[in-house]
Amino acid sequence: DPDNPRLRLLLAQRQIAVGQMADARATLQPALDSPDPQIHRDALWALWELSYTDYQRTPEREATYRKAMREDLLRQLRVLSAEPWPLERRVLLTRRAAELQDRVLGAAMTRRMAEEASDPREAAQL
Repeated sequence: DPDNPRLRLLLAQRQIAVGQMADARATLQPALDSPDPQIHRDALWALWELSYTDYQRTPEREATYRKAMREDLLRQLRVLSAEPWPLERRVLLTRRAAELQDRVLGAAMTRRMAEEASDPREAAQL
């Protein structure tokens, strides 16, 4: 069912898992365009995983391309950081912000997680 964004999202996730990145990007587009907020959010996460994997697989010698990919990852990261993800995903995004050298975003995400923590020990660990 090519017009079903949920199925397209699932197919794109499988394509990402097996390394079919170009196909996954095209497959994912209907889910990214979906008016359903949950499908759209899940598609944003899948796009992030796809983009991050592409970035990691791109050789360092392709500096210009990697720089453009890094900027796209940072743009995606800012969008994702505004979403209400489970704690483990927010921690992962915070780590990626540090890895991509966006200390301001990383610090803001950490501060927000600490403020939302229900346990003072958990907040202190963050």
